[in-house]
Amino acid sequence: MATRKAAVEAPVSTDGLMALMEKEMSKKFRDHSGARLSEYRKDVPKLWYSTGILTLDIALGGGLAGGRVSEFFGAPNCGKSTSLYSAIAETQRRHPEGFHDFHIIADPENSSSDAKAHMTKMGVDVSKVYIIAPSDGKPMYAEHIFERIEFLLRNPALKGRIGIIGVDSVGALVAKDEGEKGWDKAARVGGISGLMSRFLQNIVDSGLLQDSGGHLMLLNQVRANIGDQWNPHR
Repeated sequence: MATRKAAVEAPVSTDGLMALMEKEMSKKFRDHSGARLSEYRKDVPKLWYSTGILTLDIALGGGLAGGRVSEFFGAPNCGKSTSLYSAIAETQRRHPEGFHDFHIIADPENSSSDAKAHMTKMGVDVSKVYIIAPSDGKPMYAEHIFERIEFLLRNPALKGRIGIIGVDSVGALVAKDEGEKGWDKAARVGGISGLMSRFLQNIVDSGLLQDSGGHLMLLNQVRANIGDQWNPHR
């Protein structure tokens, strides 16, 4: 007696599955329902800043995107600050007066004053770079730096004028609570992460950085021996 073979349904095509999920996701989730990457155009940067390094611009898909954040990290003296200065110099060279020509360096270590010659050699017009750094021997905590960057981003006089914002470096940032109460090696690990998250929420998730068209460039060091600033790679 011949047996009947069970009917095998053809699998839904990937295109059909995409269409089905788009429909079901839009029903289930009113916001942030997702979309096909090929049709996603809302977040495409309208402005790019060259790093001044052609191969790096190509690797990044065009350079440093306006309204976005990047992090350059590596061992000491590997060229992180030089990359920041190169990006500022190239932006000053390419952008006309009045168009994203206000560049900012937040320097918790107060080392940029010693790097003026380096910046000038890289082609930076230091008279057109705004520095946020400690003064008069007073401590400057991460909160102070973040407040000042946010203030500049919100300032109506700087609309369409902010270009590169460099934080040099994240590893030197100290939270006010840590600085005033003291710290030990165990307490120091990850101490700035919460503040950094809130800062990025305030300027990125709110759309503030996107509206400004500026690019936030965070510099950081890698460490194998966390907690020991004198022997970080031991």
